[in-house]
Amino acid sequence: MLLDKIFDLADLIFKKKIPPQLVLKILLLSLPYMLALVIPMSVLVSTLYVFGNMGQDKEILALSTSGVSLFRITKIPLLFSIILFLCLIYFNGFFVPQVNHLLKKKIYYMYRYKPSIVLMEKIFNEIGGMSIYVEKKEGNGNILKNIKIFQKDREISQIINAKEGLIKRIKDGYILILKDGIIKEKKEGEVNVRKVEFKEHRIYIADKKEEETEILYKSDRELTLKELFVNIEKNVEKLRKNKGDNKLLFLQTQRYWVEVHKKFSIPFASIVFVIIGIPLAKIFGRSGWGSAFGISIIVFTFHYILLVAGEELADRGLISTFLAMWTGNIITLLTGIYLIYKTR
Repeated sequence: MLLDKIFDLADLIFKKKIPPQLVLKILLLSLPYMLALVIPMSVLVSTLYVFGNMGQDKEILALSTSGVSLFRITKIPLLFSIILFLCLIYFNGFFVPQVNHLLKKKIYYMYRYKPSIVLMEKIFNEIGGMSIYVEKKEGNGNILKNIKIFQKDREISQIINAKEGLIKRIKDGYILILKDGIIKEKKEGEVNVRKVEFKEHRIYIADKKEEETEILYKSDRELTLKELFVNIEKNVEKLRKNKGDNKLLFLQTQRYWVEVHKKFSIPFASIVFVIIGIPLAKIFGRSGWGSAFGISIIVFTFHYILLVAGEELADRGLISTFLAMWTGNIITLLTGIYLIYKTR
């Protein structure tokens, strides 16, 4: 999960010239969200590894013949997974959302630091109070072709067309250098439009300090459990007043409920993976990290596909949010209990 991000972040440092300390902050702030998924998977890997070694060394067989049942062997790993489940509820429900919001602020600041990263071709981009249209980007995104800029303050509206442009970073901001273009300017209340042709025109945009980053809207993944329940209560009240006719409000409430269930279902997977991991290790009876990791990838992939598919369907309001987030756990849990009973 980390490798893909490392390549992207290395690209930001060496090609986009983003300061390494800012990229490192973004990497560190990305880790909690990854850990929320990786920790339950690591429980499955470690369970398969430990009990796979025990099966290979005939220790489980020795315990069974001594009268120690598989249910008894499962108690301590299960107790550990329950403690981990409780810790992960706090981690996923309160810590991760706050870090996700902080990560959004860092990424937003990075875009302010290097606007050429966020500039998209053939659409209007909002940067520094301007709407900028770029037909094409060249030279790692720093050279802009066929530019249109729209600016408006209280008294003057300005449209700038240029054949080429360059965004250059300076100490306290950045300069947009435009070449071979025309400025059309109109004052409020006047009919005449003033036109000025230029060979080179520079627009200075002051930088913002990192701590001055605007308050950004929180998405559902950036809301703590408390904030999610508060928003759900507000939306339910609005839906009552609208008699449930507001489809957009209903779907937003669905997304909030999906996120609430997710903050419990993903940690609960730690318990489920112990229950299914022990009998799987006994059935396959192989030791080593390779075997443990291979089997866990199959189980976790099945579980993750159900989670992602369920989230997508629940966000559209097609299925219950509970079923969407808990189907994977329920199927895996029932399979694990069945396998324990068969291999006891």
